[in-house]
Amino acid sequence: MRIIERDDPVTLARLIRPDPLRSPGLHLSTIIGDMFRRLEPKRFGGPLSPERIALGLAIEEVIGEAVSRLFGTGIRPGEVTSDGIIMTPDHLSFEHGLEEWKATWVSDRDGLVNPKLDRYHVQGKAYARAFGEHTMLFRVFFVNGNYGPPAPGLRAFHVRYTKRELDENWDLVLRHAEDAGLRNGGNG
Repeated sequence: MRIIERDDPVTLARLIRPDPLRSPGLHLSTIIGDMFRRLEPKRFGGPLSPERIALGLAIEEVIGEAVSRLFGTGIRPGEVTSDGIIMTPDHLSFEHGLEEWKATWVSDRDGLVNPKLDRYHVQGKAYARAFGEHTMLFRVFFVNGNYGPPAPGLRAFHVRYTKRELDENWDLVLRHAEDAGLRNGGNG
């Protein structure tokens, strides 16, 4: 047998193409991306590999399909705008409320308490505030589990935020967008 490995740029390009349903304007993901690139340039400064983007999108679709098929208790809420910032939560469940689905190579040892996953909370708090909620359900696929030995695992975390946490987070998001020039034509 002879096996030749090759890159598949066509498939990757199809998987990571921009969402045609995404509205023009300033998206929360743009602000959070900029915020964390500035906070941790070594970790977030480089481009994401197409493979990681593709896996993240695939995981989101797989979890979404499974949740919808198994429970049939929710919808994809679409875009919501607050203070001119566009947000797109993954799922709104009639049982759990807002849900966000993630894939990460970070260890699952500390769950969502891991500071390497702080950006999930910035996003989750913004969504919760926009929907008048205080809770988020995160379904996180840990690609390598706890690395001892590496084994994938899916975990769910139901997080309750205080009103103060939601308001302080939103102030941080708005302030960063202003300071970075994102709200006045810089990138949105």
